[in-house]
Amino acid sequence: MRAIEIKDKLKESKEFCESIYENYLPIFVMYTEDGQIVDANQAACSFYKYTKEEFTKLKITDLNVLPCEDVFKHIEDAKMKKKSHFFFPHKLSTGEIRNVEVYSGCINIDGKKFLYSIVKDITQSEINKKKLILFEKVFENSTEGILITDINGYIKWINSSFSLITGYSKDELIGKNVNDFYINMWSDLRKEGKWRGEIVNTKKNGEITVSLVNFFSVNYEKDNITHFAGIITDITENKLKEEKINYLAFRDCLTGLYNRSYFMETLDIEINKAKKNNKMLAVLFMDLDGFKKINDSLGHCVGDKLLKEVALRLKKCVRKNDIISRLGGDEFTLLIKDIVNIENVALAVQRIMSIFKNPYLIGEYKIYISASIGISIYPNDGVESGILIRNADIAMYNAKDSGKNKFKFYCSNLNDKIQEEFILENNLRYALDKNEFFINYQPIFDVNTEKIVGMEALLRWKHIKLGIIPPSKFIPIAESSGLITKIGNWVLKNACIHAKKFHDLGIDVFISVNVSVNQLKEGNFARSILKIIKETGIDPKYLDLEITESISMENIDYIRDVLNKIKDLKVNISMDDFGTGYSSLAQLKNLCISKLKIDSSFIKDIYIDSNSTAIVSAIIAMAKNLNIEVIAEGVETKDQFEFLKEHGCEMVQGYLFSPPVDENSIRKLIENQY
Repeated sequence: MRAIEIKDKLKESKEFCESIYENYLPIFVMYTEDGQIVDANQAACSFYKYTKEEFTKLKITDLNVLPCEDVFKHIEDAKMKKKSHFFFPHKLSTGEIRNVEVYSGCINIDGKKFLYSIVKDITQSEINKKKLILFEKVFENSTEGILITDINGYIKWINSSFSLITGYSKDELIGKNVNDFYINMWSDLRKEGKWRGEIVNTKKNGEITVSLVNFFSVNYEKDNITHFAGIITDITENKLKEEKINYLAFRDCLTGLYNRSYFMETLDIEINKAKKNNKMLAVLFMDLDGFKKINDSLGHCVGDKLLKEVALRLKKCVRKNDIISRLGGDEFTLLIKDIVNIENVALAVQRIMSIFKNPYLIGEYKIYISASIGISIYPNDGVESGILIRNADIAMYNAKDSGKNKFKFYCSNLNDKIQEEFILENNLRYALDKNEFFINYQPIFDVNTEKIVGMEALLRWKHIKLGIIPPSKFIPIAESSGLITKIGNWVLKNACIHAKKFHDLGIDVFISVNVSVNQLKEGNFARSILKIIKETGIDPKYLDLEITESISMENIDYIRDVLNKIKDLKVNISMDDFGTGYSSLAQLKNLCISKLKIDSSFIKDIYIDSNSTAIVSAIIAMAKNLNIEVIAEGVETKDQFEFLKEHGCEMVQGYLFSPPVDENSIRKLIENQY
């Protein structure tokens, strides 16, 4: 080869090496004594967004945001070859902070020591790593069994619930082929990419189980199936025992007593029997005195254990054919059948009151508690189940007003509450015609921008003589009297009118309106909403209808059908007071929920009760996994807000930002931010 050819080749090789040096990874060189940067390649200039001239005027402390003494300690470590691999936060010329991985080495030039640093941006990988940890925690704590396999069906990962369902440990399952466990579905899964059904399998201990299995393919690489994932729910008990299904449907999950649904059904049946046989029944409504103080001072865990102990004592002091139920919280109802006379009822109630004479030993606590009991008699105090329960409830409040730790029989001519409800119900019938209702709005703020993105419509009633009447008093009466539908439609229409005014100004805030279960049960509710949308001209995507968790305990199939019709109108469905009831992930999906509101009781206790902290974090994580937006209500402190922001909650409302205000005030609040 001629000398000129060799020279050309060397030139090409040099240019190639220089190109790699300039463009492969960010590299800069600094003087070890003062950290002055003396050279930087083009990749470094592009990454840090400096020109070469600007770069060589910088010191390492202009890039590294650690304290100066820490920076120079790391330089000394690299200089002495104690360490060559570092992780630093570096600042770009724009002020943006990026996490970088740095490989450093020391070189000598003309008797001076210099450090070269090869930089790799790992900011996104750190973010991704945190996300993966979060998702893994969510999946690991899911009550459903979850597994992931490779394309050939070999198990790569499972959660603890999967081990629990199958009876095999993680070590026993990782590496095994899913075909060993789910033979029948594997060929269909490979062919269709998904499979859903029930599978009968044998646990490690030989026990036969039935599981609801949902398998699907995962395209981790573009257009290529790389993995399969499965969600497994153990439904063995449901399949094997019809009695277990009834237990779950009609029992309170905390105490094991009957629940409201069973009590109401049984009461209706027993009323019909008593009517035919000319017998009397007694309905008892019992509420624990001071239970809230126990919950607040000793915690919900102690409160729950106390409720269980009360339930156990109740079971021992009544006859086998009498019915005990827990309505919720610390409220219990009892049905005493085949009454001979009122004196027998009084004796039975005295036996019940006696269960509170001795203290309850809950862990380290000795708790003294009492109860107030109200009694209504069929047929003297009512011939319908709802009336009997209501009257027993009224009598119970009389017992509380009389000093607690007492029982009272219902007495219509002496009961102030009945008179008050009668007066309110009569006035409620004419409140709309007299324009006594008005709407306040509580703004809903975006967590990141802290700007108003929505508002919740809150119904208020100002009677010309009685003054402001709290919603807690008139809403239950509106529900029981059937007036709630007419009133609810008025609220919905006026809220939409007010929201449309903002939209016409180019301010796109959504309006949230509470909906009662009685409104949903109206056969033409979806048509009523459509009519209001057309009359007001509101874009339905800005309308949110709030339902409560208790709705999911009603006729779920009917409610789901109504909500689907509403969803077809492009109206959003939100679940209010989430976390206080019995909603499951399946219900959230089945009920077309697009937003859920975390109940204020959990927000209040975020930094007080570790259970509340865990619940709020889990709700937000699960909601994100289901693409459901989260609103936290009752936010009152900056610490609560920062916690919610850190954990990814999208929206908040509460007195930290604004109390409920009238239409003019909400307008000013919104206009001031634009």
